[in-house]
Amino acid sequence: MGTLIKGIRYSARNLVKRPGFTLIAIVTLAIGIGANTAVFSIVNAMLFRPRPVAQPEQLVELYVGDSRNPYHVSSYQDFLIFREQPEIFSGLSAYRIEQFKLAGAEDVEQVIGEAVSANYFELLGVNAIRGRTFLPEEDQTPGTHPVAVISHGLWQRRFGSNPAVIGQTITLNHQSLTVIGIAPPQYTGMFRGLAIEVWVPLMMMPQMRPEMGMALLNSRGNSWLFMVGRLRPEATLEQARARFDLISRQLRDAYPDHWRAKREESNEVREKFVTVLPESETRIPPDMLIVAQVAFALVLLVGAGLVMRSLRNISPARLGFDSANLVVAPVALEQQYDRARSQEFYRLLEERTVALPGVRTVSFVDQMPGGLLGRSRRSGDRRL
Repeated sequence: MGTLIKGIRYSARNLVKRPGFTLIAIVTLAIGIGANTAVFSIVNAMLFRPRPVAQPEQLVELYVGDSRNPYHVSSYQDFLIFREQPEIFSGLSAYRIEQFKLAGAEDVEQVIGEAVSANYFELLGVNAIRGRTFLPEEDQTPGTHPVAVISHGLWQRRFGSNPAVIGQTITLNHQSLTVIGIAPPQYTGMFRGLAIEVWVPLMMMPQMRPEMGMALLNSRGNSWLFMVGRLRPEATLEQARARFDLISRQLRDAYPDHWRAKREESNEVREKFVTVLPESETRIPPDMLIVAQVAFALVLLVGAGLVMRSLRNISPARLGFDSANLVVAPVALEQQYDRARSQEFYRLLEERTVALPGVRTVSFVDQMPGGLLGRSRRSGDRRL
């Protein structure tokens, strides 16, 4: 313990003697700790922390794809088949990320929204803080229920947190929709890092995307929907995967034009199948994991670059003298060196240093210009 205390005191004395070096060390540690904290916060929010929904461990996501792209979206017609699995799911919902034009009295802004099946909020266990979410009948027939749920952020930003917004009409993609509810502030959609600001029923999409029209709902070849399901308490992930392996085989036989894709240039036949993943593996979309890894690596690289740039900026770049071929060697004598012994030490040090090959001159300074090496009892430098 005595040795440890002595070492700490010695280190503290050296840090006090060299304020420039101490500053560099503190800045470097601060930047490093800050960068690591920021990266961990991002990773924790995107990978480790479950979505803010009820019992996320029961959620699974379904993807339709082939051997080259297994994590693709589904058609509405296939979704109708997938949701009829009461032994496996207590519910299956479909959703789609969309960019809408929200028109106001004087301006139009782009907002990110989701088109969702009516059971979306109920399945996730997300309740409106004001008003309500969608009813089953609002997802039965196309274009008959022009309603919307808005996010808490949009409610604050666009409507000034006015509770009277419930029942008011907003215009999305030239369609008038009645606001029926406000989502809770902690819920901003299924995609991490993407703040959803409005939700509309799937059945409104033919009107909101007239260029596609009813083909969105009627064509099995239009794949555009993500799917999230909630397993029954007695059902397991393995049972769900086994069931959808069977369904995939049935669909390949029933709809070979859509579930068996043949590439003309190679005559290769790619069979589609359904992949079932638990919520913990979908916090970043599976086909974006590589992108996320590259992004995190880029963050670390940028952080390292900023550290090097900071060190360069605080280095003695403009000290008023030529620093080329200048070698600086800090010297710190122990306290037992009195004045006479210190003078003799520096005299011998100067003689022996001048005698080294390539050394032109030697001088001693109490503090380097710029203070980067801090103050010491005496310091030396040599010019090559």
